[in-house]
Amino acid sequence: MVSDQEIAKGAEAVLRESDPNAVTSLHSVPHFALHQQQTSPAYQPPQTQVQHPQPPPLVPTVKEQDAAANVPETPKGRAPAGTKRRGGPGGLNKVCGVSPKLQAIVGEPALPRTEIVKQLWAYIRKHNLQDPGNKRRIICDDALRLVFETDCTDMFKMNKLA
Repeated sequence: MVSDQEIAKGAEAVLRESDPNAVTSLHSVPHFALHQQQTSPAYQPPQTQVQHPQPPPLVPTVKEQDAAANVPETPKGRAPAGTKRRGGPGGLNKVCGVSPKLQAIVGEPALPRTEIVKQLWAYIRKHNLQDPGNKRRIICDDALRLVFETDCTDMFKMNKLA
């Protein structure tokens, strides 16, 4: 059987060989056993090697390089910084179908909304259909009455009705 002093000596030897930065506790070892320098011939403390974790490599792995190569320079759906999208098929420039009643006024079967509004205003000015007392009101003639389904309309409501 091993005495308490031999156990304390073995613990002291293990602690001396271990990492000095590691947190260790000696609360269960008697104080007098730590200061004795004798070693027992019967007990040999186990020889252990402490392995410290290796820091991660600084060179990127092949997987990281492949992932970095496949990343697009700009996020999806966005134009590159510093350039503006102009024109194109979406938004205000999207071509809309024109009803046959409205086609009689604008003259085209399909136009962007902006062009439809421009053509309507050209028709209104050509036929002098704005109310002279209140320029915001538009007095509808026979062709506009078919489109707007009213005798007069407001210039701001005109875009919603067309």
